[in-house]
Amino acid sequence: MAKLAYYLRVDAQDCAAEILLNGAPMLAGPASFPWSAVPAVSEWVIAGDNKLGARVLELGAAPRLRISLCQGEVGVAPDDENELELGVVELLIPDGTPLPGAPFELEATAFANHGWGRWYWQDAPTFNADRHSRQDLFDYLQRIHASLAAGDAGLIFAASELKFRDLCTCYGGTMAEIEAELRGVFAELVQLPGWELAPLDPADLELILRADGRLVQPVTRRGKPALRQIHRDENGVETDEPGWSLTIFIARLNPNVSSQLGVLR
Repeated sequence: MAKLAYYLRVDAQDCAAEILLNGAPMLAGPASFPWSAVPAVSEWVIAGDNKLGARVLELGAAPRLRISLCQGEVGVAPDDENELELGVVELLIPDGTPLPGAPFELEATAFANHGWGRWYWQDAPTFNADRHSRQDLFDYLQRIHASLAAGDAGLIFAASELKFRDLCTCYGGTMAEIEAELRGVFAELVQLPGWELAPLDPADLELILRADGRLVQPVTRRGKPALRQIHRDENGVETDEPGWSLTIFIARLNPNVSSQLGVLR
């Protein structure tokens, strides 16, 4: 029996935008050149109405943006012949029409029908904006960061148990396979010359609420993942050279205990 898969199909030109699904960012691209992507998003798709959206940040001379949530099959390369389009967000500006002022948002509804049930993050307790909750989040993130800085991927695997179980549900595989791959990849990374995990600076940390306040995405003030490799120039200043990074979304696991947290996505 075919196993369902969901993915986005994104095509953009002269348009910088952040693509969102159910209130969480999936990807982003610039206005400086055309871009396209087909990311798998099954673990973000809910059974029922899904919010498909875009936050348009900048427009060029002839902007165009089309995003569709599609249904296909696991293991089958997505194309027009074998995909079902569930919902579309599109920006088309007729010739001669003044460009709208950015930023602005676009949104559509896409209905999906799968048998995976409700994801934990759909019903997770919302985060409070108080200092105590923020400190709990930072302490949790700091423990994960310290483990990774020591070259150990064990804690991030344990913290992400619910996430990885959901990935197994969507795409197949086992927890043991995921753990072995994660540990193997990280073991190779830490052996690279000049490897360094970026410091976790509370003054440079932003905790962005996602999915109606049920998830928190930790990033720097420049929007970089909090957990990432750092490259430095000859003066020790961080550069924009790409490297390993891990985008995570944290949820509360207990409505009465703010320090009980998990990496849900």
